[in-house]
Amino acid sequence: MKYLKCFIFLILWFSTSCASLGLSSRVEKTSIGMTRQEVIKNIGIQYEIVHTQLTPDGDTIEILLFKDIYGTGYEYEFMNGILIRYTKIKELPPHDRNAGHKH
Repeated sequence: MKYLKCFIFLILWFSTSCASLGLSSRVEKTSIGMTRQEVIKNIGIQYEIVHTQLTPDGDTIEILLFKDIYGTGYEYEFMNGILIRYTKIKELPPHDRNAGHKH
């Protein structure tokens, strides 16, 4: 029984470690100029739309928040569907960690 608990713990630890590494590697493949659809396809996780705006010039601004299982967030800002900025947010407040939903 002791070995079974150890084995289960190792599997859980390994799977959560891989999930985090996978997100980091996908984020690193993101580049300015990608379309909104390319970013969503590349990241492939749940996200939340945290800001939308129509500027006086008629441009659409949208900010998406992607989160990993540890509460680290990544904000992606799009203008007219093209990525213009992305930022890593170190730690999200606990109530925001599970707030995202897939669109």
